[in-house]
Amino acid sequence: MLKRIHLLATALVIVIPWVLKLHAVTQPAVPSITPQMTELVQAHSKVLERMNALGVGGKLRPLDDAEMSTLCSQGWKLASQWAGAWLDLNPDSSAKDLNNIFVDFTPPPRDPAVYDPNLPELYAMEGSATRIATDIYVVRAVYEESQSASATSTFFVVARDANGHFLPKWSIKPLAERHYRKRDEIGLWAFLGECA
Repeated sequence: MLKRIHLLATALVIVIPWVLKLHAVTQPAVPSITPQMTELVQAHSKVLERMNALGVGGKLRPLDDAEMSTLCSQGWKLASQWAGAWLDLNPDSSAKDLNNIFVDFTPPPRDPAVYDPNLPELYAMEGSATRIATDIYVVRAVYEESQSASATSTFFVVARDANGHFLPKWSIKPLAERHYRKRDEIGLWAFLGECA
């Protein structure tokens, strides 16, 4: 009897790790990016490409240029859709993860410690998200020019809908545009231009 128990124990020691390994391999992994998210990345890449097209004198166009305003709006809309899709895949994210919500969406801005005239000036986007309530997040997004203080930003709210998906629900920009002529604090969010 003792011999059978010893044989069974030996078999279990050999078989259990193999079964666990096989089980782990066959479990579907949560994708880091869905096909929809890949489309958002590609669309945003095209927006950035147009933002970084050189203008008069071989320089980047300023953020208050009419086309730049349109491109920023397109980029922010894509960023809000990305945030919703990302939160669908990562609903229990840590604060650290939320600070990196756009890492797979867009290349991060270059942030050289010292101005280098040999590096090209480019616009890039960065941002983060903050959980403000269960299934409700405030997301900030910033377009900034490398090697300068030129930047513009927005924030929006992404929340879970009745179907269980995270979607953009509100953005500061439409409200800011209505307040812009008043020159009040809300209207300042509509401003596109250089920041010192």
